[in-house]
Amino acid sequence: MLTTKCFLKLNRYYKKSLKKLKEDIVNDIKTIGLDGISKNAHDYWSRFESLCRIIDKGDTR
Repeated sequence: MLTTKCFLKLNRYYKKSLKKLKEDIVNDIKTIGLDGISKNAHDYWSRFESLCRIIDKGDTR
């Protein structure tokens, strides 16, 4: 059984994960279609770059 502290840590990692990013992109495509996805492209790219920095430098928290 997960403790609250462990769950919060896992949830924090999930929010930054590639899986979450992919799920958000898929949900946006389903909701607004491919034509509207360009409005969110900067946010997606920023999140991807942030994830790459975390992988490169490690999580300092």
